Amino acid sequence: MKRCLEILITSVAVLIAFAAVRVATGEQEAPRIENLRLPLEFYDDGTVKRQLQAGVARVPAKGPIDARKVKVECFDRTGALELIMISDKCSYDREAGTAKSSEDVKVAARGLLISGKGFTWESNGQTVDIHENCRVVFNRRIKELGRKNADKK
Repeated sequence: MKRCLEILITSVAVLIAFAAVRVATGEQEAPRIENLRLPLEFYDDGTVKRQLQAGVARVPAKGPIDARKVKVECFDRTGALELIMISDKCSYDREAGTAKSSEDVKVAARGLLISGKGFTWESNGQTVDIHENCRVVFNRRIKELGRKNADKK
């Protein structure tokens, strides 16, 4: 929880500092932030549930974040990684909680890898729509899964 609070405080401080510089200098372009780590949602105990990371991002005071070298991570209550989504770039709308891109995307979770071109991610509904060339690869043997499910009956 302490680590989550540190990340949140650091993120807010960086955003406030850049906003202050923009106001003082009259700068119109959104500040460029490297190695952005933006927690998007927390569990009740303060553990990060979802976060957006970007190698480089433009973060305006209002409006969408333009992010490059994007990684979205979703964690369970223990902090273990459940899902990871990677793309070269996307635009993240903070108000709507959505990310959109026309670039290649890879989503990995629980024994499967999904890839394609272009995506829309709704963090609130926890859905990813891949627009083109969607490919799903199972990293587990389906026959073994079928046997396990048959044994449970």
